[in-house]
Amino acid sequence: MNRKFITIAFAGAALCACGTGQSESSVKDASSQVNSTSVRVTLTAEELQPPKQDNDPRYEDVVYDPCTFVEDQAVINAGFDPSTRRRIDGAAEWTNLGCHFDSVDGGMLLISGNVKFEDQRERFADKRVSNELVNGRDAFIYREPGDPRTCSLDMRTKVGSALVAVTVDVGSNVNPCDGLVRVAQIIEPSIGAEN
Repeated sequence: MNRKFITIAFAGAALCACGTGQSESSVKDASSQVNSTSVRVTLTAEELQPPKQDNDPRYEDVVYDPCTFVEDQAVINAGFDPSTRRRIDGAAEWTNLGCHFDSVDGGMLLISGNVKFEDQRERFADKRVSNELVNGRDAFIYREPGDPRTCSLDMRTKVGSALVAVTVDVGSNVNPCDGLVRVAQIIEPSIGAEN
């Protein structure tokens, strides 16, 4: 299998794990829309802009957008290539704003969603590896059964949670959980104290 297929498969699995319930075509449609809410934008390329959010009233709009808030230097410091930045979103009754980055031996997926952190913690209780604090922010690490190449960390945000997931290429002897907290510590400041 080539890395591009693996990365696409991982991104799809991660979005499913976050509960988008969207097909690939509807995710592409959602990612092509321009966001009409006021969002702090640090990267302005048109293809990086978040989709319009039309959430169920039970869910607040997602404010933290990892594709436009995470600066290139943070991506480099985390061990990934900012030139591979690509948007992966899901918008339904709730919203997931996502961004994927490649490295020489895997990938990193960042997702900010408006499903409450407590609901995520409960949903992944049987898959939880550990509870963590990331720069003072409540977090937990979990692994999906049957996917030894991926490790995920969910952090609390004001409206939900922010996911940092790392995957390694097939055949790699690297544990994707090794260094995940360090990667999250590098990414977390981009969330902002107000989020």
